[in-house]
Amino acid sequence: MFPQTNQSLSVALHNRKFLFVLGITIVLIMAIVLWLFSRQTFDVVSINPNPSSINTLTPTIDVSYNQPLRSSRLAVSGSKGLIYKSVVKNRMLSLQLATPLKASKNYFINISVTSQSSATSTTTINFKPIYVTWSQISQNQQNQILSIQSSLEPSLSGLSYLPYEGTDYQLTISNSTSPPSIDFTYVPSYWDTTQGNSAENAAINNAKQWLSQHNLSSYQLINSATNQPI
Repeated sequence: MFPQTNQSLSVALHNRKFLFVLGITIVLIMAIVLWLFSRQTFDVVSINPNPSSINTLTPTIDVSYNQPLRSSRLAVSGSKGLIYKSVVKNRMLSLQLATPLKASKNYFINISVTSQSSATSTTTINFKPIYVTWSQISQNQQNQILSIQSSLEPSLSGLSYLPYEGTDYQLTISNSTSPPSIDFTYVPSYWDTTQGNSAENAAINNAKQWLSQHNLSSYQLINSATNQPI
């Protein structure tokens, strides 16, 4: 009877050792997997909209990453007056642009950001906006622009009338200045193109009249084509 008892005790001890070793092995494997996961390449997953699709009225660029971001370790720079505001939303960096942008002008954005796991990613976005009018952009983009405008301080609430599209011109807020100015974009019809500068001057006068009617004459009017005051 004693030999059987010793044998059972030996089997029990062997099983305990096996379970102990198995447990240690599982813990080590999990630790290695977690370490490898934390060390994965921290990089951009997507840029929305695609840089080649950015237009002159694109309100935001959303840059998504494969890891949560650390908002305290963020550096964003770019073309002068391009970035109005940057917001970190977990794994996304949302860049609000100071629209309208200049058609066919070369813009760039440099982003350096750190993840929660202390990995660093540096990205450069280059793009050349496509010219569009207010009626050509999506309802979502229109809503985004109006939302950004409504977030301005109450003293600027008169700008809620903008953007506005006349028959041969477009007026939009330019947040690249403080206080904001109003950008005038001439949109000639076929008939206007045959009339030279007189048609553009008429469009400017119509725009100024509209601004006066909506108590916006105090804002500086900028020609978006030349970036000069009108």
